[in-house]
Amino acid sequence: MAVLTGASGAAQSAEVSRAPAGTLNDGTPIEAITLSNARGVSARILSYGATLQSLIAPDRAGKSADVLLGYDDLASYVDHPNYFGVTVGRYANRIGGGRFALDGKTYQLPLNDKTNSLHGGGKGFDKAVWRVVSTHGGASAEAVLSYHSPDGDSGYPGALDVTVTYALDDAGALTIAYGATTDKPTVVNMTNHAIFNLAGEVAHFFFDCRAIAQFFFYCCSQSFRKKLNGFFDFVNFDAHSKTSSSGKACFAVKSPITMTDVLSRSKYFFT
Repeated sequence: MAVLTGASGAAQSAEVSRAPAGTLNDGTPIEAITLSNARGVSARILSYGATLQSLIAPDRAGKSADVLLGYDDLASYVDHPNYFGVTVGRYANRIGGGRFALDGKTYQLPLNDKTNSLHGGGKGFDKAVWRVVSTHGGASAEAVLSYHSPDGDSGYPGALDVTVTYALDDAGALTIAYGATTDKPTVVNMTNHAIFNLAGEVAHFFFDCRAIAQFFFYCCSQSFRKKLNGFFDFVNFDAHSKTSSSGKACFAVKSPITMTDVLSRSKYFFT
């Protein structure tokens, strides 16, 4: 997955650094690996969830910003899991009813999204401690992480050995590559759940009223709107203020919010 490319210039080598990122409640140490190059692009990966925690890049004027949404500390990923930048598995997205059939046998998975199994069933790869297999710098800085998922893990058949390789080259391109091997037929669908704000992670949101009204007209129910009281400063948007037959309604946002505000209430927005 190519993410971005930095500004033009002479090729430079990319580097890797490793540092402690904290410990889990059971004392398991978590490591942070930072890939960086001379163009000012850097990516920070946590061994918890093989998570892309931050991605710092300069804009066309040379001003650097973290363009990835995420938490600043390990504890927040553990206490407030919202899939920010994590490696999702065994199966990204939803499996309806939490069931699938393979070779004539039906498998039941945990339900963690109403009647669905979402992103591995609630105890997926995003909450696993991954092993840092190797790191190296050069024309491309790379970090390889691995995880072993045993047969029957979260209801999935087959033991699965997976790897994720993060690589940042001297041109500023970040790639994420996945690998998986199994000892019996199974299903696997891994991805990274990065969410970007190219204006910078702490930039304010300034919404166009018509755009946000359109968004809430199609996506916001009356009950959901009530949950957001005290978060957004709502005003009715007269041109789109009628409630539809399905109970959906639209609203305009009167005041801007920061990404910190969004992240602190992110359970309403991201799955």
